[in-house]
This record gives sequence, structure tokens and C-alpha cells, in this order.
Amino acid sequence: MKKISEKIAIYINDNVNQSFPLNKLRYGIELFLSQSILIISMVLISLMINKLNSVMQFMIPLIFIRTFCGGYHTKTFFECFIITNSICFFSVFFAEYYINPIFYLFLSIISLIIIFIFTPLINHDTNLPRKKINCFIAYIISSFFSLFVLLPIDILNINKNIISLVLVAVAISLLIQYFIKKNRTFYLLQLFS
Repeated sequence: MKKISEKIAIYINDNVNQSFPLNKLRYGIELFLSQSILIISMVLISLMINKLNSVMQFMIPLIFIRTFCGGYHTKTFFECFIITNSICFFSVFFAEYYINPIFYLFLSIISLIIIFIFTPLINHDTNLPRKKINCFIAYIISSFFSLFVLLPIDILNINKNIISLVLVAVAISLLIQYFIKKNRTFYLLQLFS
């Protein structure tokens, strides 16, 4: 994916009047391509197994929450592809076959607490004012979806269990990122002591 993105970035820079920083342009193109492939594959698989509605109920909140919360990112696109598809389809099937409102309420509350505690880990390159804005937006979006799960309302036949599992996925992603970062810091401290 990186080589394809780099070739496209070079082509764009060679064919426009204004030159862009190659590394940033390549990264943006790589991100766009990988996310597009991921979304298209999930939609195609969900169409084949007749679960498009459920997969969309998973993907839309995930995209909104992860955009502002951050969390763990795999090292390769292939890992991201496998993990994201696995989590999505597992969540969809689990939510449809295991129906226990108390279980999902508990998961949502615990996940929201984790999201509130660990959301500032967005990106080490992000400046402090931007982190605060992202945190605030993440809190609002996560709270909205949590309330959606917690309140006894039924809107558009949306499976609240799937939304709850999205919150769990984001919370786990934030925890993984936290422990990876903590272990890196611990390892660096050991190197310099």
C-alpha cells in the first residue's frame, strides 16, 4: 500500500502547479486507499451474507468514535483488514444471537468509562488544543451512542447490542494503545537507567 501511495503522490506532485510535502501526501493517499478498501470489502462481504444493515450499524458509530478517540493502529494494512473485519462480523453475529440487555448495558457503561479515561491518547504529534477538542468531541459522540444503548427507545430498528459492541471495541483499542505506550515508556526508562 505504501509503494502504491508513494507512486500516486509523486504523480500528483508532478502534475499539479503546487507541490505538496511528499511524505504527508503519501500518508493521506495511503490512509484514503486503505480505509476505502476496508469499507468496500466490509460492504461486499455483508451483502454476500445479507447483513448490510447490521454491518452499517457497526461501521458508522465506529468511524465517528474512532476518528476522535484514536486507539490502537496495526503496523500493516493486512493486519488492520483482518482485525477490523473479524471484530465487525463477530460483533454483528454475537449481537444478533446473544440478547441480554443487562449484559449490553454493563458493557456500554464500562466501555464509556474507559473511553473517558483513555481518549486523550489520540496522536503524539497532535498539539494540546487539538487534543482537547478531539477529547471533547469524543466524549460527546461516545456519550450519545452510550445513551442510545441505555435509553429504552427504539429508533429505526437499530440493534443496540451492536452499538454496545462498538463501544467495547473502541475501549479495547484504547486500552491496547495505552499499554503499548506504557511498555514502550517503561522499556525506554530501562535503557537509560
